[in-house]
Amino acid sequence: MSGRARPPRGSGGRLARLLVRLYPKRFRERYGADLVELHQRLADERAPGARRGAGRAVIGSLLGTLLDTLRDAPAAHLEELRRSRRRRIASRTGGALTAARRAPGGGWRDTVTALRALRRRPGFSLLVIATLGLGLGGLTAIWTVIGGVLLEPLPYAEPDRLYQLWGTEQGELQVAGTVAYLDVMDWREQSEAFSEVAAYDEWTPILTGAGEPVRLPAALVSANFLDLLGVEPAIGRFFLPSEDVDGQDRVVVLDFGLWQSRFGGDPAIVGRSILLNGRPHVVVGVTQASFEDPGLSGKSFEPPVLWRPLGYLGVEDDRLPNRGSSSYAAVGRLRERVSPEAAQAELGTIAARLESEYADTNQGRGVVMVPLAEQLVGDVRPSLLMLLGAMACLLAIALVNVASLMLGRATERSTEAAIRSSLGAGRWGLLRPAVSEGLLLGLAGGALGLVLAQPLLRTILGLAGADLPRADRVAIDGRTLLFTTAMSLVAGVLCGLLPAISSIRGALRGRLRSNASAGRAALRLRSALVAMQVALALVLLSGGAVLTSSFVNLLEVDAGIEPRGVLTFDLAPPSSRYPEPADLDRYYAEVLQRLSALPGVQAAGAINIVPLSGSFDGNGLAVPGHPSPDPDGEWSIQTRSVTPGYFEAIGTPILRGRGIEARDRGDAPPVVVINETAAERFWPGEDPVGEHVEIVGAEVEIVGVAADTKHLALDQEAPLQAYLSREQAVAAWQVRRQSIVLRTDADPLDPARGLVAAVRGEVWAIDPEIPLASLRSLQQVVDRTVSSDLLRTVITVAFAVLALLLSLVGIYGVTSYAVALRRRELAIRMALGARRRRVVGEVVRQAMRPAVIGLLLGIAGSWGVAAALRSFLFEVDGAPLAGPILAPLLVAVALVASFVPARRVTRIEPVAALREE
Repeated sequence: MSGRARPPRGSGGRLARLLVRLYPKRFRERYGADLVELHQRLADERAPGARRGAGRAVIGSLLGTLLDTLRDAPAAHLEELRRSRRRRIASRTGGALTAARRAPGGGWRDTVTALRALRRRPGFSLLVIATLGLGLGGLTAIWTVIGGVLLEPLPYAEPDRLYQLWGTEQGELQVAGTVAYLDVMDWREQSEAFSEVAAYDEWTPILTGAGEPVRLPAALVSANFLDLLGVEPAIGRFFLPSEDVDGQDRVVVLDFGLWQSRFGGDPAIVGRSILLNGRPHVVVGVTQASFEDPGLSGKSFEPPVLWRPLGYLGVEDDRLPNRGSSSYAAVGRLRERVSPEAAQAELGTIAARLESEYADTNQGRGVVMVPLAEQLVGDVRPSLLMLLGAMACLLAIALVNVASLMLGRATERSTEAAIRSSLGAGRWGLLRPAVSEGLLLGLAGGALGLVLAQPLLRTILGLAGADLPRADRVAIDGRTLLFTTAMSLVAGVLCGLLPAISSIRGALRGRLRSNASAGRAALRLRSALVAMQVALALVLLSGGAVLTSSFVNLLEVDAGIEPRGVLTFDLAPPSSRYPEPADLDRYYAEVLQRLSALPGVQAAGAINIVPLSGSFDGNGLAVPGHPSPDPDGEWSIQTRSVTPGYFEAIGTPILRGRGIEARDRGDAPPVVVINETAAERFWPGEDPVGEHVEIVGAEVEIVGVAADTKHLALDQEAPLQAYLSREQAVAAWQVRRQSIVLRTDADPLDPARGLVAAVRGEVWAIDPEIPLASLRSLQQVVDRTVSSDLLRTVITVAFAVLALLLSLVGIYGVTSYAVALRRRELAIRMALGARRRRVVGEVVRQAMRPAVIGLLLGIAGSWGVAAALRSFLFEVDGAPLAGPILAPLLVAVALVASFVPARRVTRIEPVAALREE
C-alpha cells in the first residue's frame, strides 16, 4: 500500500497516525499506511459485538505497540542521521569513497586483493618492480638535471627581460660573444629599447692579509651591473655611479661564500679594506647566498666571488680600451612592452651607425641578442635533451617489458573475467583488479627509482664536472618527487590497464571461451611488444655505437702536446710588487730555475695560455705578399708568449728551425716560432725560417716551425699560432700572468711523491705573497675538453646495454609463454613421431619473427638517430650504417633468448603432458 493513501478513520487510526509521526519522514512514507491499517483492524476487533476477552488483548497489543514505538523511533531517527551524513559526504566527494567502500570488490578491497596477489607471486612482483625502478630511476636522474639546469628560473628580477649582447664579425659570432667596451657604452647611450646596459670582464686579483694568499676569480663590471640584474645585497650596498671612475673604483662587493669562508661572516666587513694585488679595496656590500653570477666570460672561467667597478669613466681616451680590443661581454635589460625583435632592429641600426663612424675598427661588426638563460646553459641544452631522449627510449622498453609480463598475468585471469562478466560485472569492474596491481607496482617501482636516481645523479655530476652550468641547483626536491610520482602512476596505469583491456575484451566477446584462445591473442600482442622492444634497443645501441666511435676518434686526435706526467699552475705577480718588466723577468727566471732543479722534473717552461684551457688571445698578423681578406689588411693569429724550455716541457715538437731559447732576451732581435698551419698557409712547400712578418705592428723573424696544437677543443682545426719570447712580448697581459709547465717522470699529483708540496715551497720561498692558482695536471686540462662527450657516451652506452638486456628478457619471456601455451600440441606432435629438433626449430622461428620485424624498424630508426646526432659526432662517416652493422648482434641475442626456452620442448614427455590436460 502506498504511504500516501488516505488512512481509514477511527480511534485506532488516529492513534496510529499519532505514533507514526514519531518516526522519520522516510519511515512514514514507506511504512506509515501499513501501520495505520494494522491499528485500525485492532480497533475494529475492540468494537461492540467483538468476542469476549478480545478487548483486553487489543488493549495489550496497543500498549505494546506504543512501547515499541517509543523504543524504535529514536533508533530510526539516529539511523536517518547517519544516512544523511553519509549522503553529504558522498555529495562532496562525488560518491567515489562511499561507492568504493560499499561496492563489492571496491577500491580498498581491490587494493588489499592486489597486495595479496602480488605477495603470492614474489618473483613476478620483484621483476616488474626492478624493471620499472631502472627505467624510472634513470628518468628521474636526467629530469633532475634538466630541472636544475634548464627549468630552474634565473635568480634575478624578471629574468626573461635579460639578454647578453653578443658581438658578431661579418655575421659570425665572435669567440665567447665578446665586444669592445666603447661599443657597449654607445649601445647604453643610444639605445631606447634597453633600460640598462652593462659591460663585464674577468679579473683574477690576489687576496692577501686574510690567511693564505689566494688568487680569486673575480669580475670587473659597470657600476650598474648588479642593479641591472635586479638583486639585493645581503648586507651593505652595491656600487654607485660615482664609483665607476678611475681613482674611486677601488671598492668591491663580496660573494656570500667568500664572506663566510675568508672573513667568518663578520657583518663589520662593510667599510673595511682588504688587500687585492697589494692595494687596499673597500668592501661596500655582500651578495645574497642565493646569488648566481651569469658568468658572461664563458665556462672556461670560474664563477666570480668578487666584483669591482671597471673605473673607465672620466679617463683620457688614450687610456680607454680601444675599439679594436673585443674582450668584454655585455648584458642588457629590455624595457617593458618592448619586443626582442624591435630591440634587435634598434641594435642593428646602432651597429650600422658605428660601422660608418669607425670604419677602421667596426667594419663588418654587428650585435645579436641572446637570452641570458641560454648564455648560462651554453651548449649543454642539446646534450641534456639528447640524454632525455635516450632515457625515454629506455623507459619505453622497460614499460613494454612490464606490459608483456602483465599481459601474461591478465591472460591467467581471462576465465575469471569471463565468469564475472557472465554474472553481470561491468567493464570497469573487470579492469579494476589489474589497474590496482599496476598502480601498486608502479608506485613501488617509482620508490625504487628514487633510490637508484641518487647514485646515477652523482655519476652524471661527476662526469660532467665543471662543464655543467648551475650544477649547485641540481638536487632531488619536491618537484622531482612530484614528477616521479606522476610518472609512476602513469606507468602503473599503462602497464596494468592496456594488457587487461586486451585480455578482458576477449573475455567479453567469448564469455567462457578456452584459455588457449585467450592465450593466442595475448601471444600476438606480446610478440608485437617484443618487436617494439627490439626496435628501440637497436636505436639506442646505434646511438651508443656512433657516440662511442666519435669519442674514440676524439681521444686519438693528436693535440700537439704530450699531457702525461705534466703539472701546470698559474702565477700572476701583481704590478704593485713587480712594476717593471725587468722585475718580472727576474722573478720568472728564478722560479723556473728552482723548479727545474727539483727531483723528477725533466723540463720546465711557461706560457701565458695553456693549450685547451679555453682562453684565447688573437692579434693582427701581416705577411708580405699575402694580403688578408679582412678590410683591415691583417690576418688574425693566436699569439702566445713562452719561455725557453716550454716546448720540451709540454711535448710539442719543433719541426724546422729552433724554439725559443735563452738568447731571445728583451734586448735581442725579436723572433717568433709559428705553427705548421701558418707555415702551410703562407709558405706551402717552402721553409719559412728566416722570413719576416709583423705581429701587433712589430716586425719579427721566424726562427722555427712547431707542430700544430689544439687551441680551444680537440675537434677543432688548429688556428694560425705564433710563439713569442716572453721577454719580447709587447702586450702587458702576455707577460705578467704565466702558466708554469713542468714535465715529470711520473704522476705529478701523486701525494706519495710530494711534488706539489715541493713546488709550492719553492715558489713561496721566492715570494710568499704570490699564490699558485689552478694547480692541476695537463691531463686534467685535456680531459675537461672531452667531459661533455664522455658524459653523453657513457650514459647512452649504459642505457643501450640495459635496453639489450631488457630485450633479451622480453624475447625469453615470450618464447617461454609460447612453449607453455603449445605444450599439449607439441606433446601430441612428438607422440605422433615429430622430430624434436624440428619442433625446437619451429619454436625458435616463431620467436624470431617479431625480433626480425623489430630489427627492420630499428634499422630505419637508427638512420634517423644518426641524422639527429650529427652535430655531436667527430669524424664518424658511417653513422647511418650503425643499425645494419649492429643488427647481427641483436639477432644473436634473440636466438639465444629464444633457444633456451625452446630447448625445453625436448624435455616434454608426451604421455605426462597429455595426462596434465
